[in-house]
Amino acid sequence: MALAGIYSGPALSAIDDKGRLAIPATLRNSIPKSDGITLCVTKHEKSDCLIAFGPERLQKMLDDISREEQNAIARGLDYDRDAANRRKFGLTEQVSLDGSGRFILPPVLKMLGKLDKAVFLHGAGEYFEIWDPQTLMAADDSYAPLKVAAQYLMDNGGKRK
Repeated sequence: MALAGIYSGPALSAIDDKGRLAIPATLRNSIPKSDGITLCVTKHEKSDCLIAFGPERLQKMLDDISREEQNAIARGLDYDRDAANRRKFGLTEQVSLDGSGRFILPPVLKMLGKLDKAVFLHGAGEYFEIWDPQTLMAADDSYAPLKVAAQYLMDNGGKRK
């Protein structure tokens, strides 16, 4: 049983001709549900991929910024809260999922994620990552386990077993 707001496991999906990305049930079932299903999508701050999460995480992101600011002040360091807000929220878009778990990927995010047709997704705890498989395969060795999972899914038509 999936826990709301906690994402785990790998999956392979595709972007269709209308620009819709289908979120596999293994990840979709973890998105907290309210009035419909809303997903937040943005560029990962460090990795060459996108991340997606439920809107409940937005408040945590604000809380993280406040904590970072307080820690900087306590150490006598400058903290640029505006820059932190831009970094966390500047590219975050909220999208609605249809009944099949699909959403239209915003064009700017599609471009930033280097996404075309095939997409590798994997749960990363508070969010899930959305990778172009070729970009992932070209990444450094710290991504080796993800590369193995992506290759397995690509070799087996997206089937996990």
